[in-house]
Amino acid sequence: MEEYKYIKSPEEILKEQISVIESIPTGVQPRAEVVLVLLGEKPVAEMYIPNKSNAPKVLEDLKSIGLYAEEIEDQVRGSGDNSIDIGVAKSQELLDELKQTKSNKHHRRYGELMGYPSTAIDAFLGENGVDRLSDEEHEKLVENLPSVLTHFAFSKQNAQEELAKLKKWFKIIAQNAPELIDQLYLKERADKFKEELLK
Repeated sequence: MEEYKYIKSPEEILKEQISVIESIPTGVQPRAEVVLVLLGEKPVAEMYIPNKSNAPKVLEDLKSIGLYAEEIEDQVRGSGDNSIDIGVAKSQELLDELKQTKSNKHHRRYGELMGYPSTAIDAFLGENGVDRLSDEEHEKLVENLPSVLTHFAFSKQNAQEELAKLKKWFKIIAQNAPELIDQLYLKERADKFKEELLK
């Protein structure tokens, strides 16, 4: 008798891939950013791993779900620091470019690779006549959002469009990795936030 092999649906495969990311021992932000890379919403992400000894398994897990991942240099940390950063991308070329732009401090390309809006990059760099929101204005703009993913600069001229991009990222996380949203809020508030996002 012929044996039937169960073939997983794309949805089941994606769910498994996301559960691998959710189980990585780091904060919510790096895991959320890697979910966005997996889903094609961001070209690259950096994943901060607080305990270096976890890095080999993290690298193996990320590669097992079809992502490219490598340890990347961080010049800020001292040699006694036990943490490490891992670059994550959907292709080796993008990963190589991340490592290169980071070591060369090429801020514009780094922002583009991170998926930040071009106007937000202009605001951060103070270029193309784009002004940056003050810290107070920034805080007010994102006060009802979780503090993760809100770390790019907002421009005075395009703050609403930049905020829309951020909300789109949160909506994608809420649809595909709702447990990450749950970890940002007390359960009741997380459910309310997801409900608003998914309207």
